[in-house]
Amino acid sequence: MVFVSDRDGPAQIFAVKADGSSERRLTGEGVGHGSPSWSPDGDRIVYRSNELGDPEIMIMTTSGSPLGNLSQNPGQDFSPKWSPFGSRVAFESTRDGNSEIYVMDADGDEQRRLTFSEAEDLDPSWSPDNGWLVFQSLRDGNSELYLVRADGSEELRLTSHASEDGQPSWGSPTIQARSAQP
Repeated sequence: MVFVSDRDGPAQIFAVKADGSSERRLTGEGVGHGSPSWSPDGDRIVYRSNELGDPEIMIMTTSGSPLGNLSQNPGQDFSPKWSPFGSRVAFESTRDGNSEIYVMDADGDEQRRLTFSEAEDLDPSWSPDNGWLVFQSLRDGNSELYLVRADGSEELRLTSHASEDGQPSWGSPTIQARSAQP
């Protein structure tokens, strides 16, 4: 497991085994890091880092060895999430003004904007089939959930309430199959 803690100052990324043993710090000191997302193959972790000033999407090995800056952008990039097949990373970025949802190849190439809204679009999460992203949007003055195809070709509104809806997370195929059983 990976998690974020500010126990030593600015937030850092740590790893720990499921039984609580072998805890180790993966990121360096000084600046804050957050939003770790483990690759499906278990070899890499993408995360948000303030190491270069503005928040960027960085990648490292599971032992904490840096592999580089994926987003390389003068705006602010947040909330990276690996696609289920491990070939792409979704994230939110302010590079074109307000926060919008973007995807890029796992090596940082082919960065593409998926949402185009006057309001902020935040916190993407992949569907298990790699075809959709669910995200939070502030389009109507409060937070609602939307879907967008991973190629940006279609967008659907999921919720419409006076309440705040946010922090979406898509279940795995195993969880979906279990919840469909009588």
